[in-house]
Formats: sequence, structure tokens, C-alpha cells
Amino acid sequence: MIRLGTRSSDLALTQSTWVADLLRERGLDVELVPITTTGDRSRAPLALMGGVGVFAAALRTALLNGECDLAVHSLKDLPVAPVEGLTIAAIPGREDPSDVLVLAPHLRELPEGARIGTGSPRRAAQVRALYPTCQIADIRGNVPTRIARATDGDLDAVVLATAGLNRLGDRLADVLDDRTVLPLPILPAAAQGALAVECRTADAELPAAPATHPELAEALAAIDDAAARACITAERAVLTELEAGCAAPVGTHAELTDGDLTLTAAVFAPDGSASVTATMTGHPWDAAAIGHDLARELLDQGAADIADIGATLGRHRLDALPALAPTAAGALTGRTILVPRPEDDRIVDAIRAAGAAVIAHPMTRIEPLDADVSALRSLLTPDAAPITHVAVTSPRTVERLVGLGLIEQIRDVGLIVSAVGPASTAAAEAAGLTVTIRGTHDAATLATAMIDASLPDQPTAGIPDQPPAATPHAWLPASALASDTLADALTVAGWQVTRTPLYTSRPVESVDQDVADAWRRGLIDAVVITAPSVADALRHHLGHAGPGTAVIAIGEPSAHAIRAGGGILAATATEPTPAAIVAALSTIAKD
Repeated sequence: MIRLGTRSSDLALTQSTWVADLLRERGLDVELVPITTTGDRSRAPLALMGGVGVFAAALRTALLNGECDLAVHSLKDLPVAPVEGLTIAAIPGREDPSDVLVLAPHLRELPEGARIGTGSPRRAAQVRALYPTCQIADIRGNVPTRIARATDGDLDAVVLATAGLNRLGDRLADVLDDRTVLPLPILPAAAQGALAVECRTADAELPAAPATHPELAEALAAIDDAAARACITAERAVLTELEAGCAAPVGTHAELTDGDLTLTAAVFAPDGSASVTATMTGHPWDAAAIGHDLARELLDQGAADIADIGATLGRHRLDALPALAPTAAGALTGRTILVPRPEDDRIVDAIRAAGAAVIAHPMTRIEPLDADVSALRSLLTPDAAPITHVAVTSPRTVERLVGLGLIEQIRDVGLIVSAVGPASTAAAEAAGLTVTIRGTHDAATLATAMIDASLPDQPTAGIPDQPPAATPHAWLPASALASDTLADALTVAGWQVTRTPLYTSRPVESVDQDVADAWRRGLIDAVVITAPSVADALRHHLGHAGPGTAVIAIGEPSAHAIRAGGGILAATATEPTPAAIVAALSTIAKD
């Protein structure tokens, strides 16, 4: 019996079953052996962050310990450095290496400013170059989990590998039914679409394979695709020569045409603003040399000047965080942080810049609420009770106002626009509104700013007092779960307040199994609670944090929700800014 080690995700089982069937066709008796992360050397589950960490390591450890005889990996996820005692004995026929965009169900093409999900710096850089107005959201998880992000209204599209969609096939039929899938003309990752069948080196040696499995080496040699191996050898040689880290924005692809191997590779600026590309052709038996030579050509063209080629997912894009205090860099090295509502890339980037591995996995989804647009338009007319102010308390509010077609009317009526913080201000201004009153970071500071701005100027000597101004009337379109802080403060100050719930937040239907497993096993050092609804959803899906996982709240409402739900709070970020969140997390890093 040949024991084939595999992870338990749908895609891993599908891939492993396919390889097992190939070996069975050659007379071997093969059983699948599920391998978990137990015994993994690393505390940080880097595979959850798109790297090669604990899951590849766990399979390799199982091989070396004799728990299984073979392991099947997605070859693009394996580090290029060899592991002593192990051999990639077979690379079966390669699937389509391309990437695609899976659009939200209601879309047939990408809108301007589309929110596109991907956890790959390589993909993000190239997508930004193709769609300059897009916003990139950092996402993780298996294929169904990622597709769900463009199903629940969270994102307009997600980037996925064609190979994964093809291999899952019928399992995704219902999910992808009537969905638009757009091809992406971008360079794939090295070895994308290929599988690696790994075994102990002694078991792959011909003709001296040990007597325990004399037929295994022959079967592995039979399912190895020489053309695929040559192409992938060239592609991975590029990474070796560049010494590319797992977050380096590097794409490469080789193909055989008329007996020649043609290799193309490129390095991209993370923001998509620049790239260097090179192509080289040679004989397939020189595949490794072609890859090394091409990488040196990229370096000669200045590849190292436009991207941090050695970047790892724990430290990339440091230069995009000028507001981060220098002393914070490295403060979270070796820690794994869960961000359950990864809507603000600045927060995720700041935590990574401080040295941590980040699992950016949503626990909630946004659900628009029915709104009587005619009634709202009537509300925003001079004939109605005169609205003087509109307060924007989240970027989601702006998205709903845009979707309901109310932005132009807000401008025409001349409402005074207030925004709660930098993210809300940026969203409002991007939609065409002029923000005149800004809170520092929360509803309390926004209320103070609005009230102060409405107070009449002090009378000046010799100038008659002006008649009292009309009572300010604030319209608060927001989430149905928004706190009462702003409305209560304005009401106490004598304002009229009209509240309109435009959307709500609900728990996602399911959580990625890898994330749940890491949570239960205590592999997550801290979780950042960004809102009360996130605290409730996290508790619903994963339960309370164990003793090894610190719970960090952003703001007092989140802290209150954690305590009210019976959780133990480790620290509270004083402001919802990247620097303040890293500072709060840094307090637990000292434990």
C-alpha cells in the first residue's frame, strides 16, 4: 500500500486523488492519508497568508518521518531550495497556468474603481497596471471562500488561478453559474498550474529503489511530464537567481514550441507603475541555465530598483507606510495576527510592516437594506424639514449613497458634509463631496467638531447681534448597527437628527477551515476586533479566544462588545489608525 499524504481542502483532495488515480492505473495500491499541521516547526501558519509555510512543511515532515510515502503539492507554493532527503519525483501534465477574474453575480464587466480581491503581490501589481482606478483588497482562503467575497457584495471581483477552477470543476458549477469570468492577460507565478509529487529520495532512485516499494520509482517516472518539468525548471530558476521572496511581484512563464523552450519573466513595481520584462529562447535541456541567465538580464535592467525582490509577506511595502513610527518596525516579528474585517489595507500593511504574518479573513459581510429612494430624495429638498448637515461615518455609507444615486442631490442642496475619519473622508471626496467638518477618528470627536462648527461667532463691539441661526438638522445615513454616540451627542446639543439605516453587517456563512484550525490549535497570537459586529461574528464562528490568543479592540464600542460577550480583552487601540493598532499589538508581543 502506497500512502499518499494530502491536506483536507477540496482542492488538495481533488489534486491528490487525480495523482493517486494515475498511479493506480500503473498497478499501485494507493490510499490517501490526511496530514494536519500537528508537529510543524513553525508557529506562524504562513500558508494561510499565501506563502509556503506550515502546510507544505507538515507534508514534508510527514514524508521524512515515514507517515506517508508521497505528498502532492501545488508546485508554485514550494520553495525553490531543495530539502535534504526529499525529491520531486514527478510533475504530471500541467494545467492551464493563467489567472482569471471572477466577477460578482450582477456584473458583466468591471466598473471604474472596482474592488478586486487578491492576496498575491504579483497579481496585485499587474491588475493595478491593467485597471489603474481599481482598489485591491487583500484576501485569503480556499477557492470557494475567495469566490464568496465576490458573491456577498463585499468585492466586485476576485483573482483566481484557472487551474484551481478547472480541477474543482463540477464542485463549483453552482457557485459559478451565470458568473462572468474574465481572462487576465498577466504573467503567472512560476510553476502555476503544476503539481509536484514528492517522495523520499531513496524511493525515487532507479534502479536502486528499496525493496519496500520497488514499483514506486518506475510508476513515478512514468507519470512525470518531461515537457512540463523543463518549463517549470526554467521558471523556478528565475526565482532562484533573483533570490525572490514569497511576496516578490515576479511573474514568469515558459512554453515549448517546435522543440525550443521560450521563457518570459518580469518584475513589477507593487503599485503597477513600472515593470521590467525579458524573454529568452533555448534548448529544453538547458532550462535551468536559461532561467538563471534571464534573471540576470532582469537585474541588469534594474529589476531590484522597482521592487523589493527579496520581500516576504511579513515585511513587504514598508515604503508605503510613512506614518508608521520607525520604532514599530519588527515589533511583531514572529507573531501571527488575525484581522477579521480586512477592509483597510493600511491596517494590514502596518501590521505586516511590524514583522507579523497576517491572516486577513472576513467574518462579516455587508448586506444592503431596502431604501425608499423617493422618500430620501424628498427628505433632501428645501421643501422638507431643512436638512443642513449630512454625516458620513464609514466608506460603506458613501458606497450606498453612490449606489442610490444621492450624491449629486447632496451637492445640489448644499449640505454641510462631515466625515468621521481619514477613510470616510477619502471615500466621500472620491465620490465628489466636499468634506468641511472632520472628526479625528470616531463618532465622539465628529460630534464635537460638528457642534463647535455650528456655534455662532462671538459678538464684536459696535456690531449688532445677529438673529439666532436655525436649529441644525443632521441626516445620519449609516449602518443599522451604528452606535448611538453621534446621534445622542447632537440631540443633547439641541440638534434635530434624522437617522436612515442603509445597510447592515451579518456574519459570513462559513469560515475557511484552515483559519478555524489555526484558531483552535492556538497558532494565532492575536486578533484585531474592528467593530462590535466583528466581535459577535468571530464568537459565532470560532468561539472565544484561547489563552494563547490576545484580543485587541479598536475603540471602546468594540471593547464593550468583547467584554459583553464574555471575552477577555488584552488591549484597546486608542485610535483606529495603523500606528495605534500596531502599538496596541506591540504590548502583547512583549509577553
